[in-house]
Amino acid sequence: GYYRSPKILEIPTDAISSVRISGGDTYSIHRNQQDQWIITSGRTDKDQFPADKLATETFLAKFARINARQFIDDTPADLAPYGLASGTKRLSVTVAFIDPVANKPMSRTITLGLKTGGARQEEVFAKLSDHPGVFTLPVSMLSELEPSTLKLRDKKVLPITAEAVTKIELTLESGSMTLVKTDSGWNIASPNKTRAHQERVELILSRL
Repeated sequence: GYYRSPKILEIPTDAISSVRISGGDTYSIHRNQQDQWIITSGRTDKDQFPADKLATETFLAKFARINARQFIDDTPADLAPYGLASGTKRLSVTVAFIDPVANKPMSRTITLGLKTGGARQEEVFAKLSDHPGVFTLPVSMLSELEPSTLKLRDKKVLPITAEAVTKIELTLESGSMTLVKTDSGWNIASPNKTRAHQERVELILSRL
């Protein structure tokens, strides 16, 4: 055991195509054709939201190196004492990725069960779906491998860039105004046609 490699999972972040989390809630994260991360909540594909790139990639980086704390039993006769029996699992995470060596799609599922208690109360029992062995992980992995969808969700209300905006319509207490972008900069198109204050228009855009 002293010389045994603790490596459980080693999946490069850029190789991951999707992750499905089944725990307190069930949701998935997948990369679309535009290389953007999308969150699908619930058990259907109806509720989809853009994910924050940095928060998502920080979460996915967890799978680049997951090491066991202790190897408990390589051939357990019963998984129930570990909270890993069918129907009793606390958290199950499936990672789909492109194997960098074989260059083909693969998936690995890691399941976390009961906390160990006793002298190792800071650990939790776990196993891989394709291997019978039970090992332990830091108990912090229960929250690290199940981040809330609110934490991962893109906080932008308007997914736009300032450079892409060509027209702004403002409704103010004093009336309405239309701003239009031209080759020479921003102009007021209505209620009166005149040159706009460039810095103030840019300030509106930066806030949007």
